[in-house]
Amino acid sequence: RIIEASGDQIREAHKPMMTLTMSEEVWQGTVRDAYAAGAGVPRIDVAILKLTVTVQSRMLNTGDDGDNAVRTIRVDSTDTLGRLKGQLETLYGGGDVLPADRMALYLDDAELLGDDSLVSEHGVAEGSALRVEPATVTLRVGNGCVQDGPESATTTLTDVKPGDLAAALLQRVPETSVKHCLLFGSTDITSNPQLLVMNVRGMRDGAHLSVQLAKMHINVETPMHGDDAAAVIRLGLEPSKDTLEELKKLLEEKTGEAAENQSLYFLERELIDAADDATTMTVADHGITANSTITM
Repeated sequence: RIIEASGDQIREAHKPMMTLTMSEEVWQGTVRDAYAAGAGVPRIDVAILKLTVTVQSRMLNTGDDGDNAVRTIRVDSTDTLGRLKGQLETLYGGGDVLPADRMALYLDDAELLGDDSLVSEHGVAEGSALRVEPATVTLRVGNGCVQDGPESATTTLTDVKPGDLAAALLQRVPETSVKHCLLFGSTDITSNPQLLVMNVRGMRDGAHLSVQLAKMHINVETPMHGDDAAAVIRLGLEPSKDTLEELKKLLEEKTGEAAENQSLYFLERELIDAADDATTMTVADHGITANSTITM
Protein backbone atom coordinates (compact mmCIF):
# COMPACT_ATOMS: atom_id res chain seq x y z
CA ARG A 1 0.00 0.00 0.00
CA ILE A 2 2.89 2.38 0.69
CA ILE A 3 4.39 1.54 -2.72
CA GLU A 4 1.19 2.45 -4.56
CA ALA A 5 0.06 5.38 -2.40
CA SER A 6 0.89 8.96 -3.28
CA GLY A 7 2.26 11.47 -0.81
CA ASP A 8 -0.98 13.43 -1.00
CA GLN A 9 -3.03 10.35 -0.08
CA ILE A 10 -0.91 9.50 2.94
CA ARG A 11 -0.87 13.11 4.14
CA GLU A 12 -4.64 13.27 3.80
CA ALA A 13 -5.08 10.06 5.80
CA HIS A 14 -2.99 11.42 8.68
CA LYS A 15 -3.71 15.12 8.21
CA PRO A 16 -2.45 17.28 9.77
CA MET A 17 -0.07 15.13 11.79
CA MET A 18 2.87 14.50 9.46
CA THR A 19 4.94 15.88 6.61
CA LEU A 20 6.57 13.73 3.93
CA THR A 21 9.59 14.91 1.94
CA MET A 22 11.84 13.32 -0.64
CA SER A 23 15.27 14.83 -1.33
CA GLU A 24 14.21 17.84 0.77
CA GLU A 25 11.20 18.46 -1.49
CA VAL A 26 7.55 17.78 -0.74
CA TRP A 27 6.75 14.27 -1.90
CA GLN A 28 4.71 14.14 -5.12
CA GLY A 29 3.55 11.09 -7.08
CA THR A 30 4.05 7.54 -5.79
CA VAL A 31 6.99 5.62 -4.45
CA ARG A 32 6.89 3.38 -7.56
CA ASP A 33 7.12 6.42 -9.87
CA ALA A 34 10.00 7.89 -7.90
CA TYR A 35 11.87 4.56 -7.86
CA ALA A 36 11.48 4.11 -11.61
CA ALA A 37 12.74 7.60 -12.34
CA GLY A 38 15.79 7.47 -10.10
CA ALA A 39 18.73 5.25 -9.32
CA GLY A 40 17.92 2.98 -6.40
CA VAL A 41 15.34 3.19 -3.63
CA PRO A 42 14.35 6.82 -2.82
CA ARG A 43 14.74 8.21 0.69
CA ILE A 44 11.45 9.39 2.25
CA ASP A 45 11.61 11.53 5.39
CA VAL A 46 8.58 11.48 7.69
CA ALA A 47 8.23 14.12 10.40
CA ILE A 48 5.53 15.22 12.82
CA LEU A 49 3.97 18.42 11.53
CA LYS A 50 4.87 21.53 13.54
CA LEU A 51 2.27 24.28 13.58
CA THR A 52 3.09 27.95 14.08
CA VAL A 53 0.22 29.63 15.95
CA THR A 54 -0.27 32.90 17.78
CA VAL A 55 -1.68 33.29 21.27
CA GLN A 56 -2.91 36.34 23.16
CA SER A 57 -4.82 37.07 26.36
CA ARG A 58 -7.10 40.03 26.99
CA MET A 59 -7.97 39.34 30.62
CA LEU A 60 -4.28 39.04 31.54
CA ASN A 61 -3.45 42.17 29.55
CA THR A 62 -2.66 45.07 31.86
CA GLY A 63 -1.43 47.30 29.07
CA ASP A 64 2.25 46.57 29.70
CA ASP A 65 4.21 45.62 26.60
CA GLY A 66 4.81 42.09 27.88
CA ASP A 67 1.16 41.47 28.71
CA ASN A 68 -0.08 43.08 25.52
CA ALA A 69 2.12 41.09 23.16
CA VAL A 70 0.85 38.62 20.60
CA ARG A 71 3.08 35.61 21.19
CA THR A 72 4.11 33.06 18.58
CA ILE A 73 4.62 29.43 19.54
CA ARG A 74 5.33 26.13 17.77
CA VAL A 75 2.94 23.29 18.49
CA ASP A 76 3.07 19.63 17.48
CA SER A 77 -0.15 18.61 15.75
CA THR A 78 -0.05 15.44 17.88
CA ASP A 79 0.05 17.42 21.15
CA THR A 80 -2.93 17.23 23.47
CA LEU A 81 -4.68 20.33 24.77
CA GLY A 82 -3.30 19.51 28.21
CA ARG A 83 0.26 19.55 26.91
CA LEU A 84 -0.37 22.81 25.04
CA LYS A 85 -1.70 24.37 28.25
CA GLY A 86 1.47 23.30 30.03
CA GLN A 87 3.49 25.05 27.33
CA LEU A 88 1.39 28.20 27.75
CA GLU A 89 1.74 28.09 31.55
CA THR A 90 5.52 28.40 31.12
CA LEU A 91 5.12 31.05 28.41
CA TYR A 92 3.01 33.25 30.73
CA GLY A 93 5.39 33.13 33.68
CA GLY A 94 4.57 29.88 35.46
CA GLY A 95 1.78 28.55 37.63
CA ASP A 96 1.64 31.66 39.83
CA VAL A 97 0.23 33.68 36.91
CA LEU A 98 -2.01 31.18 35.12
CA PRO A 99 -1.72 27.47 36.01
CA ALA A 100 -2.62 24.99 33.28
CA ASP A 101 -5.48 23.48 35.28
CA ARG A 102 -7.15 26.92 35.54
CA MET A 103 -6.72 27.85 31.89
CA ALA A 104 -9.32 28.20 29.13
CA LEU A 105 -8.34 28.11 25.45
CA TYR A 106 -10.41 29.63 22.65
CA LEU A 107 -10.29 29.40 18.86
CA ASP A 108 -12.68 31.68 16.93
CA ASP A 109 -14.46 32.46 20.25
CA ALA A 110 -15.24 28.77 20.83
CA GLU A 111 -13.72 27.16 23.91
CA LEU A 112 -11.53 24.11 23.28
CA LEU A 113 -12.55 21.34 25.69
CA GLY A 114 -10.99 17.99 26.58
CA ASP A 115 -7.39 18.11 27.81
CA ASP A 116 -6.73 14.60 26.45
CA SER A 117 -7.85 15.48 22.91
CA LEU A 118 -5.40 16.43 20.16
CA VAL A 119 -5.08 20.06 19.11
CA SER A 120 -5.55 18.93 15.49
CA GLU A 121 -8.98 17.55 16.39
CA HIS A 122 -10.12 21.10 17.26
CA GLY A 123 -9.15 22.59 13.92
CA VAL A 124 -5.93 24.19 15.17
CA ALA A 125 -3.87 24.69 12.02
CA GLU A 126 -0.93 26.68 10.73
CA GLY A 127 -1.49 30.36 11.53
CA SER A 128 -4.38 29.81 13.96
CA ALA A 129 -4.94 32.62 16.49
CA LEU A 130 -5.66 31.29 19.98
CA ARG A 131 -6.98 33.09 23.03
CA VAL A 132 -5.85 32.00 26.49
CA GLU A 133 -7.80 33.22 29.52
CA PRO A 134 -8.33 32.19 33.16
CA ALA A 135 -11.07 29.53 33.36
CA THR A 136 -12.61 31.46 36.28
CA VAL A 137 -11.74 34.57 38.28
CA THR A 138 -12.77 36.01 41.62
CA LEU A 139 -13.69 39.71 41.62
CA ARG A 140 -14.21 42.23 44.42
CA VAL A 141 -16.93 44.85 43.94
CA GLY A 142 -17.20 48.00 46.04
CA ASN A 143 -20.63 49.61 46.16
CA GLY A 144 -20.15 53.32 46.75
CA CYS A 145 -23.91 53.81 46.74
CA VAL A 146 -24.32 51.91 50.04
CA GLN A 147 -24.15 54.15 53.09
CA ASP A 148 -23.94 51.52 55.84
CA GLY A 149 -20.17 51.28 55.93
CA PRO A 150 -17.28 49.90 53.89
CA GLU A 151 -17.67 46.27 55.01
CA SER A 152 -21.29 45.90 53.94
CA ALA A 153 -20.49 47.72 50.69
CA THR A 154 -18.02 45.08 49.44
CA THR A 155 -19.10 41.98 47.54
CA THR A 156 -16.91 39.08 46.42
CA LEU A 157 -17.95 37.45 43.13
CA THR A 158 -16.54 33.94 42.71
CA ASP A 159 -16.51 31.58 39.75
CA VAL A 160 -16.79 34.36 37.17
CA LYS A 161 -16.22 32.76 33.73
CA PRO A 162 -14.79 34.42 30.59
CA GLY A 163 -18.02 33.69 28.70
CA ASP A 164 -20.22 35.45 31.28
CA LEU A 165 -21.91 38.70 30.30
CA ALA A 166 -20.29 41.63 32.09
CA ALA A 167 -23.68 43.29 32.57
CA ALA A 168 -24.98 40.20 34.38
CA LEU A 169 -22.35 40.64 37.13
CA LEU A 170 -24.28 43.64 38.46
CA GLN A 171 -27.22 41.36 39.26
CA ARG A 172 -24.99 39.46 41.69
CA VAL A 173 -24.24 42.60 43.73
CA PRO A 174 -26.72 43.33 46.57
CA GLU A 175 -28.63 46.62 46.68
CA THR A 176 -28.21 47.41 43.00
CA SER A 177 -30.77 48.02 40.26
CA VAL A 178 -31.06 49.37 36.72
CA LYS A 179 -30.11 52.77 38.17
CA HIS A 180 -26.58 51.51 38.76
CA CYS A 181 -23.61 50.61 36.59
CA LEU A 182 -20.45 48.58 37.14
CA LEU A 183 -17.11 50.29 36.57
CA PHE A 184 -13.74 48.63 35.96
CA GLY A 185 -11.29 51.48 36.29
CA SER A 186 -13.14 54.30 34.55
CA THR A 187 -14.93 52.05 32.05
CA ASP A 188 -18.61 51.21 32.42
CA ILE A 189 -18.61 47.50 31.55
CA THR A 190 -22.42 47.30 31.82
CA SER A 191 -23.12 49.87 29.07
CA ASN A 192 -22.83 47.19 26.37
CA PRO A 193 -25.26 44.36 27.21
CA GLN A 194 -23.38 41.97 24.87
CA LEU A 195 -19.90 42.52 26.34
CA LEU A 196 -18.30 39.31 27.63
CA VAL A 197 -15.96 39.20 30.62
CA MET A 198 -13.24 37.72 28.36
CA ASN A 199 -13.22 40.92 26.32
CA VAL A 200 -12.57 43.23 29.29
CA ARG A 201 -8.87 44.03 29.25
CA GLY A 202 -7.08 43.35 32.52
CA MET A 203 -9.95 41.47 34.24
CA ARG A 204 -7.53 39.26 36.17
CA ASP A 205 -8.22 37.18 39.23
CA GLY A 206 -8.67 39.53 42.20
CA ALA A 207 -9.57 42.58 40.11
CA HIS A 208 -11.53 45.38 41.83
CA LEU A 209 -14.70 46.91 40.41
CA SER A 210 -17.06 49.58 41.70
CA VAL A 211 -20.77 50.32 41.57
CA GLN A 212 -21.98 53.83 40.75
CA LEU A 213 -25.20 55.42 39.66
CA ALA A 214 -25.59 54.86 35.94
CA LYS A 215 -25.14 57.83 33.64
CA MET A 216 -27.49 58.56 30.80
CA HIS A 217 -26.48 60.67 27.82
CA ILE A 218 -28.42 63.63 26.48
CA ASN A 219 -27.94 66.10 23.64
CA VAL A 220 -27.83 69.85 24.17
CA GLU A 221 -28.32 72.16 21.20
CA THR A 222 -26.75 75.61 21.44
CA PRO A 223 -28.12 77.60 18.46
CA MET A 224 -27.54 81.03 20.02
CA HIS A 225 -24.10 80.31 21.44
CA GLY A 226 -20.84 80.72 19.52
CA ASP A 227 -20.23 80.70 15.79
CA ASP A 228 -21.47 77.18 15.10
CA ALA A 229 -25.26 77.37 14.85
CA ALA A 230 -25.50 73.57 14.58
CA ALA A 231 -23.41 72.81 17.67
CA VAL A 232 -24.66 69.84 19.71
CA ILE A 233 -23.07 68.89 23.01
CA ARG A 234 -23.25 65.34 24.35
CA LEU A 235 -23.41 65.12 28.14
CA GLY A 236 -23.49 62.24 30.62
CA LEU A 237 -25.75 62.69 33.64
CA GLU A 238 -26.80 60.70 36.67
CA PRO A 239 -30.58 61.11 36.23
CA SER A 240 -31.61 60.42 39.82
CA LYS A 241 -28.83 62.56 41.29
CA ASP A 242 -27.91 65.50 39.04
CA THR A 243 -30.03 68.65 39.39
CA LEU A 244 -30.80 71.37 36.85
CA GLU A 245 -28.19 73.54 38.56
CA GLU A 246 -25.54 70.87 38.08
CA LEU A 247 -26.53 70.47 34.42
CA LYS A 248 -25.98 74.19 33.89
CA LYS A 249 -22.55 73.95 35.55
CA LEU A 250 -21.59 71.18 33.14
CA LEU A 251 -22.69 73.36 30.23
CA GLU A 252 -20.70 76.27 31.62
CA GLU A 253 -17.59 74.08 31.55
CA LYS A 254 -18.31 73.04 27.97
CA THR A 255 -19.37 76.38 26.49
CA GLY A 256 -18.06 79.08 28.80
CA GLU A 257 -21.59 80.46 29.17
CA ALA A 258 -22.23 81.36 32.83
CA ALA A 259 -24.80 79.10 34.49
CA GLU A 260 -26.90 82.06 35.64
CA ASN A 261 -27.09 83.32 32.06
CA GLN A 262 -28.47 80.06 30.64
CA SER A 263 -32.06 79.28 29.74
CA LEU A 264 -32.76 75.60 29.07
CA TYR A 265 -35.74 74.33 27.07
CA PHE A 266 -37.11 70.81 26.79
CA LEU A 267 -40.12 69.96 24.61
CA GLU A 268 -40.60 73.69 23.95
CA ARG A 269 -40.94 74.61 27.61
CA GLU A 270 -38.35 76.30 29.78
CA LEU A 271 -36.89 74.19 32.58
CA ILE A 272 -37.32 76.09 35.85
CA ASP A 273 -36.95 74.73 39.35
CA ALA A 274 -39.58 75.65 41.91
CA ALA A 275 -37.95 77.91 44.49
CA ASP A 276 -38.38 75.44 47.34
CA ASP A 277 -37.28 72.44 45.25
CA ALA A 278 -34.25 73.98 43.55
CA THR A 279 -31.75 71.76 45.35
CA THR A 280 -33.78 68.54 45.30
CA MET A 281 -35.34 68.27 41.84
CA THR A 282 -33.29 66.08 39.55
CA VAL A 283 -33.17 66.03 35.75
CA ALA A 284 -35.31 62.89 35.95
CA ASP A 285 -37.94 64.91 37.84
CA HIS A 286 -38.08 67.22 34.82
CA GLY A 287 -38.91 64.27 32.53
CA ILE A 288 -35.48 64.16 30.89
CA THR A 289 -34.54 60.64 29.77
CA ALA A 290 -31.67 59.03 27.86
CA ASN A 291 -31.00 60.69 24.47
CA SER A 292 -33.36 63.58 25.20
CA THR A 293 -32.50 66.79 23.35
CA ILE A 294 -32.39 70.07 25.29
CA THR A 295 -31.90 73.54 23.87
CA MET A 296 -29.73 76.13 25.60
